[in-house]
Amino acid sequence: MINVDGIFPNLQILLAQKVDFVLDMDIKKNQNILKSLLSLDEFEQYLKLRSWQQTNYFIKRVLVKTLVGGLYPELNYTQISTANSKNEISLPNQKNIYYSISDSGDYILACVWLKPIGIDLERVGSRIKLLTAIALESELEILTKLKIPKKLLTNLIWSIKESCMKIDTKIYPFINYCIFNHSPITNTFIVQRNDKRFQVYYTKINPNYLLTIAKHYES
Repeated sequence: MINVDGIFPNLQILLAQKVDFVLDMDIKKNQNILKSLLSLDEFEQYLKLRSWQQTNYFIKRVLVKTLVGGLYPELNYTQISTANSKNEISLPNQKNIYYSISDSGDYILACVWLKPIGIDLERVGSRIKLLTAIALESELEILTKLKIPKKLLTNLIWSIKESCMKIDTKIYPFINYCIFNHSPITNTFIVQRNDKRFQVYYTKINPNYLLTIAKHYES
């Protein structure tokens, strides 16, 4: 459904509806099942969360592990840990892989790649009142020329910058990220923060949801 091979070769990506992964109480109470799917560090993080947070946490980790397992079938789920806050997984085979996770509304999205990667999923129509807080005048000029619908404008700017933040070394204010170029051929934006540049692909996965995927810009 989401084909970005031309920009992100071999990117593994999985979109799921939350309702398909809702945990029943038996699974949430069965520590043996949880320990068979989560690493020790993940399981400890899981126990510190509230009930509704546990469900989202579990679903996201299972999606990432499913993708990594597709690349390295010799690994079991407990050997694949997402507990690293840098969104990087150190695998027993000494190969590192990067992941990113996002959820919005009814959906959860996960991806894994061999390079730092950031994704963001946004439900169209939210965050409208935040436009002036996150957007620069120059960015609005670029997007206006592209005839981006007004109800989509804030979501698109937010999502582009959010996906960049997920692969950045620190957390910076949204206003520090500047969208300054657009390529209609690849459907991507170039975003800059100080001396760093990012390339961000965007698409709508259905009429109600917007997806962005970011990587470090390679000239």
